[in-house]
Amino acid sequence: MTAKHLSILGLTGLLLLAYTFVSSNPDLVSDSIVKYLQITVLICGSVVIVNFLSFLVVDVWFARSQGKQPSALLKLVISLLLYAVCSVLILGILGENIAAFFTTSALITAVIGFALQSTLGNFFSGVALRIDQPFQIGDRVIIRDVEGVIESITWRSIAIRRCTGEMTYIPNGLMSDDLLTVIPTKTSTLQPVMRSVEFLVPAASPPQQVIDAAYGAVLNQPHPNINLDKPIQVRMWEYDLADPGLFITYKLLYFPKNYNLAPLHTDRELLRRVWYGLRREELSPRYIIPSHKQHLKLLSSIEFFRHF
Repeated sequence: MTAKHLSILGLTGLLLLAYTFVSSNPDLVSDSIVKYLQITVLICGSVVIVNFLSFLVVDVWFARSQGKQPSALLKLVISLLLYAVCSVLILGILGENIAAFFTTSALITAVIGFALQSTLGNFFSGVALRIDQPFQIGDRVIIRDVEGVIESITWRSIAIRRCTGEMTYIPNGLMSDDLLTVIPTKTSTLQPVMRSVEFLVPAASPPQQVIDAAYGAVLNQPHPNINLDKPIQVRMWEYDLADPGLFITYKLLYFPKNYNLAPLHTDRELLRRVWYGLRREELSPRYIIPSHKQHLKLLSSIEFFRHF
Protein backbone atom coordinates (compact mmCIF):
# COMPACT_ATOMS: atom_id res chain seq x y z
CA MET A 1 0.00 0.00 0.00
CA THR A 2 1.45 3.34 -1.06
CA ALA A 3 1.63 6.59 0.91
CA LYS A 4 -1.16 7.99 -1.27
CA HIS A 5 -3.51 5.17 -0.29
CA LEU A 6 -2.60 5.52 3.37
CA SER A 7 -3.30 9.26 3.28
CA ILE A 8 -6.72 8.68 1.67
CA LEU A 9 -7.51 6.02 4.26
CA GLY A 10 -6.50 8.35 7.12
CA LEU A 11 -8.53 11.24 5.68
CA THR A 12 -11.56 8.97 5.33
CA GLY A 13 -11.23 7.90 8.96
CA LEU A 14 -11.05 11.49 10.18
CA LEU A 15 -14.05 12.52 8.09
CA LEU A 16 -16.01 9.53 9.35
CA LEU A 17 -15.27 10.52 12.96
CA ALA A 18 -16.31 14.11 12.22
CA TYR A 19 -19.53 13.00 10.56
CA THR A 20 -20.36 10.67 13.45
CA PHE A 21 -19.80 13.50 15.91
CA VAL A 22 -21.88 16.17 14.11
CA SER A 23 -24.71 13.72 13.28
CA SER A 24 -25.01 12.82 16.96
CA ASN A 25 -24.98 16.53 17.88
CA PRO A 26 -27.28 18.16 15.30
CA ASP A 27 -27.48 21.44 17.21
CA LEU A 28 -23.83 22.28 16.57
CA VAL A 29 -23.99 22.66 12.76
CA SER A 30 -26.66 23.11 10.11
CA ASP A 31 -28.24 20.24 8.20
CA SER A 32 -26.58 21.30 4.94
CA ILE A 33 -23.11 20.92 6.45
CA VAL A 34 -24.03 17.46 7.75
CA LYS A 35 -25.29 16.58 4.27
CA TYR A 36 -22.09 17.76 2.56
CA LEU A 37 -19.99 15.97 5.14
CA GLN A 38 -21.93 12.77 4.51
CA ILE A 39 -21.34 13.05 0.76
CA THR A 40 -17.61 13.65 1.32
CA VAL A 41 -17.36 10.59 3.59
CA LEU A 42 -19.16 8.44 1.02
CA ILE A 43 -16.89 9.63 -1.81
CA CYS A 44 -13.69 9.08 0.20
CA GLY A 45 -14.96 5.71 1.36
CA SER A 46 -15.68 4.76 -2.25
CA VAL A 47 -12.10 5.64 -3.23
CA VAL A 48 -10.74 3.41 -0.45
CA ILE A 49 -13.07 0.52 -1.34
CA VAL A 50 -12.32 0.79 -5.08
CA ASN A 51 -8.56 0.82 -4.52
CA PHE A 52 -8.79 -2.21 -2.23
CA LEU A 53 -11.08 -4.23 -4.53
CA SER A 54 -9.06 -3.26 -7.60
CA PHE A 55 -5.91 -4.50 -5.88
CA LEU A 56 -7.58 -7.82 -5.00
CA VAL A 57 -9.09 -8.37 -8.45
CA VAL A 58 -6.24 -7.17 -10.68
CA ASP A 59 -2.97 -7.45 -8.76
CA VAL A 60 -3.81 -10.59 -6.79
CA TRP A 61 -6.47 -12.69 -8.53
CA PHE A 62 -5.69 -11.82 -12.18
CA ALA A 63 -1.91 -11.95 -11.79
CA ARG A 64 -2.04 -15.35 -10.08
CA SER A 65 -4.68 -16.94 -12.33
CA GLN A 66 -3.23 -15.71 -15.63
CA GLY A 67 0.44 -15.71 -14.66
CA LYS A 68 0.84 -12.30 -16.33
CA GLN A 69 1.49 -8.79 -15.13
CA PRO A 70 -1.75 -6.76 -15.41
CA SER A 71 -1.65 -3.67 -17.59
CA ALA A 72 -2.50 -0.12 -16.53
CA LEU A 73 -5.43 -0.13 -18.96
CA LEU A 74 -6.98 -3.17 -17.28
CA LYS A 75 -6.63 -1.53 -13.85
CA LEU A 76 -8.31 1.61 -15.18
CA VAL A 77 -11.29 -0.31 -16.59
CA ILE A 78 -11.80 -2.30 -13.37
CA SER A 79 -11.60 0.90 -11.32
CA LEU A 80 -14.16 2.66 -13.55
CA LEU A 81 -16.60 -0.25 -13.19
CA LEU A 82 -16.20 -0.24 -9.41
CA TYR A 83 -16.66 3.54 -9.27
CA ALA A 84 -19.87 3.17 -11.30
CA VAL A 85 -21.21 0.63 -8.78
CA CYS A 86 -20.23 2.89 -5.88
CA SER A 87 -21.96 5.87 -7.52
CA VAL A 88 -25.22 3.92 -7.72
CA LEU A 89 -24.91 2.89 -4.07
CA ILE A 90 -24.18 6.47 -3.00
CA LEU A 91 -27.24 7.75 -4.87
CA GLY A 92 -29.35 5.11 -3.11
CA ILE A 93 -27.97 6.08 0.30
CA LEU A 94 -28.68 9.76 -0.37
CA GLY A 95 -32.27 8.94 -1.35
CA GLU A 96 -31.99 10.04 -4.98
CA ASN A 97 -34.27 8.70 -7.73
CA ILE A 98 -32.07 6.02 -9.26
CA ALA A 99 -34.61 5.12 -11.98
CA ALA A 100 -34.62 8.65 -13.34
CA PHE A 101 -30.84 8.75 -13.17
CA PHE A 102 -30.53 5.54 -15.19
CA THR A 103 -33.06 6.77 -17.77
CA THR A 104 -31.12 9.97 -18.36
CA SER A 105 -27.78 8.14 -18.31
CA ALA A 106 -28.99 5.56 -20.85
CA LEU A 107 -30.05 8.31 -23.26
CA ILE A 108 -26.74 10.16 -22.90
CA THR A 109 -24.79 6.91 -23.23
CA ALA A 110 -26.64 5.99 -26.45
CA VAL A 111 -25.88 9.37 -28.02
CA ILE A 112 -22.21 9.28 -27.00
CA GLY A 113 -21.86 5.64 -28.08
CA PHE A 114 -23.24 6.38 -31.54
CA ALA A 115 -21.00 9.42 -31.99
CA LEU A 116 -17.85 7.63 -30.74
CA GLN A 117 -18.57 4.22 -32.21
CA SER A 118 -15.11 3.69 -33.73
CA THR A 119 -13.27 5.11 -30.72
CA LEU A 120 -15.24 3.00 -28.24
CA GLY A 121 -14.70 -0.07 -30.43
CA ASN A 122 -10.94 0.45 -30.28
CA PHE A 123 -11.16 1.07 -26.53
CA PHE A 124 -13.00 -2.17 -25.74
CA SER A 125 -10.79 -4.09 -28.17
CA GLY A 126 -7.81 -2.72 -26.26
CA VAL A 127 -9.37 -3.87 -23.00
CA ALA A 128 -9.90 -7.37 -24.41
CA LEU A 129 -6.32 -7.50 -25.69
CA ARG A 130 -4.94 -6.44 -22.30
CA ILE A 131 -7.01 -9.06 -20.49
CA ASP A 132 -5.97 -11.85 -22.87
CA GLN A 133 -2.46 -10.41 -23.44
CA PRO A 134 -1.52 -12.38 -26.58
CA PHE A 135 1.58 -10.18 -26.93
CA GLN A 136 3.79 -7.92 -24.82
CA ILE A 137 5.83 -4.80 -25.44
CA GLY A 138 9.01 -5.96 -27.18
CA ASP A 139 7.38 -8.85 -29.06
CA ARG A 140 7.56 -8.97 -32.84
CA VAL A 141 4.23 -9.11 -34.65
CA ILE A 142 3.07 -9.53 -38.23
CA ILE A 143 -0.35 -8.23 -39.25
CA ARG A 144 -1.26 -7.95 -42.92
CA ASP A 145 1.90 -6.54 -44.55
CA VAL A 146 3.22 -4.85 -41.40
CA GLU A 147 6.01 -6.52 -39.42
CA GLY A 148 7.83 -4.95 -36.51
CA VAL A 149 8.40 -4.71 -32.77
CA ILE A 150 5.69 -3.46 -30.42
CA GLU A 151 6.85 -0.18 -28.87
CA SER A 152 3.76 0.86 -26.89
CA ILE A 153 0.17 -0.18 -26.20
CA THR A 154 -2.49 2.45 -25.49
CA TRP A 155 -6.27 2.41 -25.08
CA ARG A 156 -6.74 3.27 -28.77
CA SER A 157 -3.86 1.82 -30.81
CA ILE A 158 -0.61 -0.14 -30.79
CA ALA A 159 2.67 1.39 -31.99
CA ILE A 160 4.87 -0.93 -34.06
CA ARG A 161 8.42 -0.01 -35.03
CA ARG A 162 9.37 -1.53 -38.37
CA CYS A 163 12.87 -2.69 -39.29
CA THR A 164 13.39 0.55 -41.26
CA GLY A 165 12.75 2.61 -38.12
CA GLU A 166 9.29 3.80 -39.14
CA MET A 167 6.48 3.81 -36.57
CA THR A 168 3.15 2.31 -37.62
CA TYR A 169 0.06 2.81 -35.44
CA ILE A 170 -2.58 0.09 -35.77
CA PRO A 171 -6.02 0.50 -34.11
CA ASN A 172 -6.85 -2.03 -31.42
CA GLY A 173 -9.98 -3.04 -33.33
CA LEU A 174 -7.87 -4.20 -36.28
CA MET A 175 -5.48 -6.07 -33.97
CA SER A 176 -8.46 -7.95 -32.49
CA ASP A 177 -10.27 -8.76 -35.73
CA ASP A 178 -7.44 -9.50 -38.18
CA LEU A 179 -5.09 -12.48 -38.42
CA LEU A 180 -2.12 -11.73 -36.17
CA THR A 181 1.23 -13.53 -35.97
CA VAL A 182 3.19 -13.06 -32.74
CA ILE A 183 6.90 -13.82 -32.45
CA PRO A 184 7.88 -13.63 -28.75
CA THR A 185 11.41 -12.32 -28.34
CA LYS A 186 11.74 -11.55 -24.61
CA THR A 187 11.30 -14.94 -22.94
CA SER A 188 14.21 -17.29 -23.53
CA THR A 189 12.27 -20.35 -22.40
CA LEU A 190 9.91 -20.15 -25.38
CA GLN A 191 10.43 -22.27 -28.48
CA PRO A 192 12.76 -20.61 -31.03
CA VAL A 193 11.18 -19.30 -34.23
CA MET A 194 12.38 -20.34 -37.67
CA ARG A 195 12.90 -17.91 -40.54
CA SER A 196 13.09 -18.61 -44.25
CA VAL A 197 15.00 -16.98 -47.12
CA GLU A 198 13.74 -17.61 -50.65
CA PHE A 199 15.75 -17.68 -53.88
CA LEU A 200 15.06 -18.77 -57.46
CA VAL A 201 17.16 -21.17 -59.51
CA PRO A 202 16.48 -22.33 -63.09
CA ALA A 203 14.42 -25.52 -63.13
CA ALA A 204 17.07 -27.32 -65.18
CA SER A 205 19.62 -27.03 -62.35
CA PRO A 206 20.10 -30.30 -60.40
CA PRO A 207 18.30 -29.87 -57.06
CA GLN A 208 20.91 -31.66 -54.97
CA GLN A 209 23.67 -29.51 -56.44
CA VAL A 210 21.68 -26.38 -55.58
CA ILE A 211 21.06 -27.60 -52.01
CA ASP A 212 24.75 -28.51 -51.47
CA ALA A 213 25.91 -25.15 -52.82
CA ALA A 214 23.51 -23.25 -50.53
CA TYR A 215 24.59 -25.32 -47.52
CA GLY A 216 28.24 -24.66 -48.24
CA ALA A 217 27.70 -20.94 -48.69
CA VAL A 218 26.01 -20.67 -45.30
CA LEU A 219 28.07 -23.10 -43.20
CA ASN A 220 31.60 -22.34 -44.46
CA GLN A 221 31.56 -19.06 -42.50
CA PRO A 222 28.43 -19.17 -40.29
CA HIS A 223 26.73 -15.87 -39.64
CA PRO A 224 26.95 -14.89 -35.93
CA ASN A 225 23.16 -14.52 -35.71
CA ILE A 226 22.49 -18.11 -36.84
CA ASN A 227 21.77 -20.59 -34.05
CA LEU A 228 23.96 -23.54 -35.02
CA ASP A 229 22.41 -25.69 -32.27
CA LYS A 230 19.32 -25.90 -34.46
CA PRO A 231 19.18 -27.51 -37.91
CA ILE A 232 19.66 -25.46 -41.07
CA GLN A 233 17.62 -26.72 -44.00
CA VAL A 234 17.50 -26.00 -47.72
CA ARG A 235 14.32 -27.24 -49.42
CA MET A 236 12.77 -27.21 -52.87
CA TRP A 237 9.53 -25.32 -52.47
CA GLU A 238 7.56 -24.64 -55.64
CA TYR A 239 7.75 -23.89 -59.35
CA ASP A 240 7.68 -20.27 -60.45
CA LEU A 241 7.38 -18.63 -63.83
CA ALA A 242 9.78 -15.73 -64.25
CA ASP A 243 10.55 -13.72 -67.37
CA PRO A 244 13.35 -15.96 -68.74
CA GLY A 245 11.43 -19.20 -68.15
CA LEU A 246 10.57 -21.79 -65.51
CA PHE A 247 12.32 -21.55 -62.14
CA ILE A 248 12.20 -23.40 -58.84
CA THR A 249 11.85 -21.55 -55.56
CA TYR A 250 14.14 -22.83 -52.80
CA LYS A 251 13.84 -21.93 -49.14
CA LEU A 252 16.73 -21.66 -46.72
CA LEU A 253 15.36 -22.31 -43.22
CA TYR A 254 17.31 -21.28 -40.13
CA PHE A 255 16.85 -20.24 -36.50
CA PRO A 256 18.15 -16.73 -35.67
CA LYS A 257 19.58 -15.97 -32.24
CA ASN A 258 18.11 -12.47 -32.33
CA TYR A 259 14.95 -12.43 -34.41
CA ASN A 260 14.79 -8.64 -34.58
CA LEU A 261 18.11 -8.50 -36.44
CA ALA A 262 17.10 -11.16 -38.97
CA PRO A 263 14.80 -9.29 -41.41
CA LEU A 264 17.10 -6.35 -42.11
CA HIS A 265 20.58 -7.88 -41.67
CA THR A 266 20.81 -11.68 -41.43
CA ASP A 267 18.43 -12.47 -44.31
CA ARG A 268 20.25 -10.08 -46.65
CA GLU A 269 23.65 -11.47 -45.73
CA LEU A 270 22.46 -15.05 -46.30
CA LEU A 271 21.05 -14.08 -49.70
CA ARG A 272 24.38 -12.55 -50.63
CA ARG A 273 26.31 -15.67 -49.59
CA VAL A 274 23.91 -18.01 -51.36
CA TRP A 275 24.15 -15.92 -54.53
CA TYR A 276 27.95 -16.21 -54.60
CA GLY A 277 27.82 -19.90 -53.71
CA LEU A 278 25.44 -20.67 -56.56
CA ARG A 279 27.41 -18.44 -58.89
CA ARG A 280 30.57 -20.43 -58.21
CA GLU A 281 28.67 -23.57 -59.21
CA GLU A 282 27.46 -21.79 -62.39
CA LEU A 283 23.82 -22.24 -61.39
CA SER A 284 22.77 -18.67 -62.29
CA PRO A 285 20.81 -17.74 -59.15
CA ARG A 286 18.07 -15.19 -59.64
CA TYR A 287 16.12 -13.28 -57.02
CA ILE A 288 12.93 -12.63 -58.95
CA ILE A 289 9.52 -12.11 -57.42
CA PRO A 290 7.01 -13.31 -60.04
CA SER A 291 4.05 -11.03 -60.61
CA HIS A 292 0.42 -12.08 -60.24
CA LYS A 293 0.13 -12.12 -64.03
CA GLN A 294 3.09 -14.48 -64.33
CA HIS A 295 1.55 -16.83 -61.76
CA LEU A 296 -1.68 -16.92 -63.77
CA LYS A 297 0.33 -17.64 -66.92
CA LEU A 298 2.08 -20.56 -65.21
CA LEU A 299 -1.22 -21.97 -63.92
CA SER A 300 -2.73 -21.70 -67.41
CA SER A 301 0.23 -23.58 -68.85
CA ILE A 302 -0.10 -26.35 -66.26
CA GLU A 303 -3.84 -26.69 -66.96
CA PHE A 304 -3.12 -26.81 -70.70
CA PHE A 305 -0.69 -29.74 -70.36
CA ARG A 306 -3.10 -31.64 -68.11
CA HIS A 307 -5.40 -32.19 -71.09
CA PHE A 308 -2.77 -34.29 -72.92
